[in-house]
Amino acid sequence: MNESSEGPSREQQIYWQEFVQLKADTCYVRDYRNALGKWVTGVSAVRAIASSGGIAAWVIWKQYAYLWAFIIAVSQVVDALKNVFPFYKRRGALSRWSRTLNRLFVEAQRDWDDIASGKPTNAQISKLSYQLRLKKERAEEKYIPHGLALRKDLFEKAQSEASQFFASRYGSIEQ
Repeated sequence: MNESSEGPSREQQIYWQEFVQLKADTCYVRDYRNALGKWVTGVSAVRAIASSGGIAAWVIWKQYAYLWAFIIAVSQVVDALKNVFPFYKRRGALSRWSRTLNRLFVEAQRDWDDIASGKPTNAQISKLSYQLRLKKERAEEKYIPHGLALRKDLFEKAQSEASQFFASRYGSIEQ
């Protein structure tokens, strides 16, 4: 980073903070998506077991045909309505948001490398910070317009992962 005797400029510090927060947000959204993925997988497994098990049980215990038919029917209805369930929809939105944040992070990393080399002026750095925040806000509004509930466990994990990334890549999370 192009530093005078006073250290990094206010604009550089602001961009750095946005950059670090973007990495944490990227990790958080990815981990949230993965956590919902476990629910999706679990529901799919239960659905498959209920449907297949219902068919097998129907063949074996014909006297309970109505019960097995009901289980199979419920399984089919759940399959048909799976995109209506909130966690299915939310997982899809989080997948798209995660990909967007990853691309945005790569752009921010490129911009940070320029900032650290001292190429842009403070006015240009301010503009980059504004653009980064605006792109991040637009992505959130597009994919999760009603917000995302905070999961403290995932938040702490994301913060830790971001810290580890910056420590290994840049030597520290502090600039």
